[in-house]
Amino acid sequence: MEKLIILNNQVNALLGVDIHCNLAINNFKINGYWVTEVNHFHFAQFKKKFKKLIDNNINRDSEREVIFLKNLQDDLNKNLSFLKEINYEKIKDFCSSVDLNFPEKPPVYNPRDLAEVTPWDNEGRAEFIFQFLLTYLKEDVGHEELGEKEWDEIDKLLEEKGLVVDELYGKAHLMIIVSYQLNLIQEVIDYIQSYFNTLEKMGINYWDKEEDNDFSKYPQQLHFNMLKKEVAMFFHTFHQLGLIHGDINKRKISETEMNKFLSSGPFYYINVRKELKPLTKLSKEFGGLYRGEAANKISDEELNFVQHLIKRLQERKELLENEKKEYLKRRK
Repeated sequence: MEKLIILNNQVNALLGVDIHCNLAINNFKINGYWVTEVNHFHFAQFKKKFKKLIDNNINRDSEREVIFLKNLQDDLNKNLSFLKEINYEKIKDFCSSVDLNFPEKPPVYNPRDLAEVTPWDNEGRAEFIFQFLLTYLKEDVGHEELGEKEWDEIDKLLEEKGLVVDELYGKAHLMIIVSYQLNLIQEVIDYIQSYFNTLEKMGINYWDKEEDNDFSKYPQQLHFNMLKKEVAMFFHTFHQLGLIHGDINKRKISETEMNKFLSSGPFYYINVRKELKPLTKLSKEFGGLYRGEAANKISDEELNFVQHLIKRLQERKELLENEKKEYLKRRK
């Protein structure tokens, strides 16, 4: 138990979504670190260490430990969704706290201290911040003219627009750190999934066991007139569009949760032999679908299915339009 607590704490310390805003110095903390004092090396070190954490703390022969890792992956998927949904124009709404007082332990570097911050950051932080600041001026100043301006000139123009320049710098630093965190969380999720895929090939599967799906206890059943893969693509498409949520607070449900829900209810699909089958174990079907990673992973099968959906929705739209026209004619 103790080793799992340590693993959980180490993951949350870097891959959590605990954001704090300090308005007194216009800076942000994420998971306890000031955004002006961490860089991509900070995340790269954890990436190297994570595989050892898995190997040293998860026993593949222990169902409880593997299930713990699965739950950890689910939590990371929720963190990923949260970070992707951040609206930086309303950043305070996404912070755990907003402090107006000067911090007891302030950061060494302030948001405008780019000369000190950028030497150990080869990801182009200064250039990113410069381009971010320009987005607030492009409606007022020509693009070519903006490119020739110095930092002081840009700051002055922003101040003339009534903007809090230090706050913009702090926000830009946060955006950069969140981008590092997003990349790392996705890599950790993918590594955990590859770990599970390896276990499955070894015949070890603790979470997709055959269940007693006695659907006769349900008064109603829902039949999908689609193949099993098409059902997964259907829900995946609307999930990616943000139209499927996990609860009343519109928390974005993970596909693992969605899989469990679909596999535990009175749902059926049609197989290639036109037989009605219980809808269970969708992990494989969800696994190959596109989630915004390398575009070469987009399959023709998924593209064709989306095109089919568009066609059916267009047919539905035309039907509704025709029905409405007929109704209006009859009323004249």
